[in-house]
Amino acid sequence: MEGREITLDYFKSSSRFYHIYKLNSSIVAESPHHHDYFQICFVTCGDIVHQQGEKEVTLVKGDAFIIPPVFTHSIVSRNERTEFFSLSFQEQVFYPGFFSSDAYKFLMALQINSFLGKKLDIRLKIRLNGAEEVLLESLLDCLLRECTLDPARDATMASHLIASILVLLSRNYFAEPDGEKQLRGINEYHDSIRACIKHIDMNYMKPLTLIDLARKFMLSRSTFCFLFPQIAGVPLKRYINKKRIEQAVSLLLVESLPLHEIATLVGYDDISTFYRNFTRIMGVSPTQYRKAIGKST
Repeated sequence: MEGREITLDYFKSSSRFYHIYKLNSSIVAESPHHHDYFQICFVTCGDIVHQQGEKEVTLVKGDAFIIPPVFTHSIVSRNERTEFFSLSFQEQVFYPGFFSSDAYKFLMALQINSFLGKKLDIRLKIRLNGAEEVLLESLLDCLLRECTLDPARDATMASHLIASILVLLSRNYFAEPDGEKQLRGINEYHDSIRACIKHIDMNYMKPLTLIDLARKFMLSRSTFCFLFPQIAGVPLKRYINKKRIEQAVSLLLVESLPLHEIATLVGYDDISTFYRNFTRIMGVSPTQYRKAIGKST
């Protein structure tokens, strides 16, 4: 049973890519549902019951959970004194410059195994110690205040606060041996893609195919297709074309180089493909671009 889907635009501040509130209960959350965003809950008073199918756990003061998108669950409050934070966010809240962080690797670890058919046992409860409990509540309080500010003012602060929250939760989430093994696997995937990106940057002028790159860096095609845009920010083909066109822009400064030779030097066998990709990325054709820089010098 998948339950109801809740998207981030359910909240008024969805344009920020996150929303946070503090509440006693949620009628919407009591029925099975799933989101298109990550969710973090942290209990500050009373207790809540966190359910996934027939599994359920009780969270009391100092307990938390984090779940990835498309994870069906429900949250039931059975105590009038209950109070808890609920933080909803999408990865876009961190862009740019988030892909190499430990917090991002944690988010990947929550998602990737289920994509690869290695179902990750999402923990319905994370227990924090006293110092961590105080720190997490302080971070969430700060984020709650930031949420009342103008979006342009709070974007950077919010991303740093949420990243700090993720790092704090990840320490406890992967504290057990099985969890550490899962995280090591994610780090290996991450390192492989980073190495692949470096390889492309140095060999953009050579033939580069998805199958060859996946084989070279010992990843399956499906894993590669899922991970590359997560880490590079764009799909493989777009990244290669962008890198080639960036180099072509530099070569256009050399007036003695004909366009067909520039196309070959940056990895295009077909001049028409070079023209088409250059125009799409730069907004003008190679010929127009060369004329423009000639007039400006």
